[in-house]
Amino acid sequence: MKRFVVTLAILLSSVSMWAQTIPAYYHEAEYVEQKIEQIANNIEEAKDGVTFAYITDGHWRDNGKQSFPLIHYLGTHVRIPFTVYGGDNIFAFGTKESAIEEADYYVRAMQCYAPIYGVKGNHDITIRNGWHDEGGYTASAEEIYDYTVRPIAQRVKGVEGKCYYYWDDNTQDVRYIVLDLFENVNTSISWGVNYGVSQQQVDWLVKRALKCKGKTLVIFTHASIDPKLGGVKEVAFLHELFIAMQNGERFVHNEGVKVDADFRKSRNTVACIVSGHAHRDDSNFERGVLSISTICDAAYNDDPKFKELPRQRGTINEQAFDIMTINPALQMIKAVRIGQGKDREWSYSKEYGGEIWERTMPKFMGQDLSAFRMWVMKNIKFPPLAIEKKLSGRVLVSFVVGKDGSLNPDDIKVVQTPDNLLSDEVVRVVKASPQWEAGTINGKSTRVKYTIPIVFNL
Repeated sequence: MKRFVVTLAILLSSVSMWAQTIPAYYHEAEYVEQKIEQIANNIEEAKDGVTFAYITDGHWRDNGKQSFPLIHYLGTHVRIPFTVYGGDNIFAFGTKESAIEEADYYVRAMQCYAPIYGVKGNHDITIRNGWHDEGGYTASAEEIYDYTVRPIAQRVKGVEGKCYYYWDDNTQDVRYIVLDLFENVNTSISWGVNYGVSQQQVDWLVKRALKCKGKTLVIFTHASIDPKLGGVKEVAFLHELFIAMQNGERFVHNEGVKVDADFRKSRNTVACIVSGHAHRDDSNFERGVLSISTICDAAYNDDPKFKELPRQRGTINEQAFDIMTINPALQMIKAVRIGQGKDREWSYSKEYGGEIWERTMPKFMGQDLSAFRMWVMKNIKFPPLAIEKKLSGRVLVSFVVGKDGSLNPDDIKVVQTPDNLLSDEVVRVVKASPQWEAGTINGKSTRVKYTIPIVFNL
């Protein structure tokens, strides 16, 4: 703890020295500007959703170190309230000094680009001298906590000295839960941070973190707990636990740690379980639970899907992280990829669950949403009383195109209006809409929510 306080004091004194600019090549062909537009569209679509940055496996010695400045830059144009860092600060080989140097870089980032919520990885903080030299260094569990959680301890609810915690977005009814899959710390060996989940953590998860009502849950782990994404048997029971919660079942487990959790009255929804570790872009939807894996931010070419475009320093693909937007109303998740890789989209509904590889939007008279807006404006009649009162302004109205292409009157909502006289007229016209052609997800008809502005000018 003493060393951490000294380190933090030094880093805080140099915060202002960190450059906030990003290299010019991110502006070539308006790359970052187009990404900002995509993120803004996702945020607009998910009116009651949440957005955050997710970056993992930095391994800072092999990293271009542009991700945090990029997240900062994006955040000056669109609202990105926080970043989740998925773990693994340290390069696998080196000395104790190099390991501490990389850990210090992360603490510095947490102070300059806060808030950043950290997930403990298997390389936090442990290093080996080399392939053929198993000597090295593994920090104590206390020191790992000092780097990973202590800087944010006042913002989260957890256990002192432990690297698992949660925090809430009460406005959107979302709870974010961070788990520690590597509680087995052996300081006598290098690479001494290994798989292990204690009874204390599992009791905390069941009795505290999951004791909420009607929340959307977003789970973060460094490695996946889903066996189909490489989750090892020591932690696979956690995957089954979340599946039981999602399906309103009782879950009992007696191998190693013991669990007896009754979710039959639970009203929570697991949106996704997000992880790194495998350095792969992947996902799986298993009995109602969506697991997402993301490639490393370090400049490694580990994901065979991107072999044709090797990672290179000084280019756009030197980094790899996501800006994720979760839309609880439609049970959709969109991830805008910055750097190596591609944008991704998922559904966590039981009907469409999994990655979306094909999506079509609803059509109005064979055309897009703008055609419907023009139809509404053409059929609007300016209320005489509104003219008499000299009312004008913009009405925002939302509606849902159903699976059969119809607009259910109960789904038509006024989001914003200068006066009910104006919004009542817009609602009247929207209710009279002809049939649409429904949108689809992976070939299946789906509900799609829209919001349109209608402007009244005298």
